[in-house]
Amino acid sequence: MAAFLNTIPVRTLYMAMAATVVLTLLAFWLYLFKKPMAEYSMLKQTRTLLEAKVAGKSFLADDIGALSTQVEDLRRQVQGKQPVLPMNEIVAHTVARLDGVSGLHAIQLLSVKPGSSTRTGTFEELPFSITVSGGYLNLYRWLGDVERELGPMVVKELEVKPERATDTLTMNLEMVSYKPYWGEP
Repeated sequence: MAAFLNTIPVRTLYMAMAATVVLTLLAFWLYLFKKPMAEYSMLKQTRTLLEAKVAGKSFLADDIGALSTQVEDLRRQVQGKQPVLPMNEIVAHTVARLDGVSGLHAIQLLSVKPGSSTRTGTFEELPFSITVSGGYLNLYRWLGDVERELGPMVVKELEVKPERATDTLTMNLEMVSYKPYWGEP
């Protein structure tokens, strides 16, 4: 080993030792000081922001007002145009709205059969089997209006069949109405 070191110039050995010291200090910095200093900087910024909020003193009322407005907007989005009704009144409301929309588009509402209500996650779902009859464009417009009028409803199945010897179509749908589940009353 001594013979090998004697063949290497002294300047190169000093450079290698300096590089080793620099790399050791760099590793020491990266592993021991960088992360805690970044956390300290972030905590200092957070403290400055909180002190500024406390100095304003109206932060709580403003935040509560903004959050309650956001909650109401989200509730309206989930609810749709459908009024807040218990599950047993949703059937009557849905049938009435379907009948009203059917009258607007010259569609015959042949049958509406509600299924049994089930709970899925944070929603209660109520399925409806609906059969209507009418012209193609009228059925298309009817379906669009039903989706807008009845709020959070999903068409799960759709079957359109032509009626014999007429230009009308019969549409069978399986629609599901969703109502947010807020827990037991």
